[in-house]
Amino acid sequence: MLDISQSTYSKLESESLELNIKRLYQISEILDVNVYDILPPSKQSAIAVTNFFQKIWIRIALFLRKKRYQTTH
Repeated sequence: MLDISQSTYSKLESESLELNIKRLYQISEILDVNVYDILPPSKQSAIAVTNFFQKIWIRIALFLRKKRYQTTH
């Protein structure tokens, strides 16, 4: 399922190794739960804030690209 060694599993379990995003999503798929359901609250809010700012940045970038296109054509 996760294709990890027993040693890696033990490190994850003891929190001496941090999960990466890919592994976190794999675990959420295996457990059939939303990835936010397995994150501690502080990490959930940090990710939510990051996602919020990423969405705003994408909208700003698209707006500026559209504006630049309109002024050149």
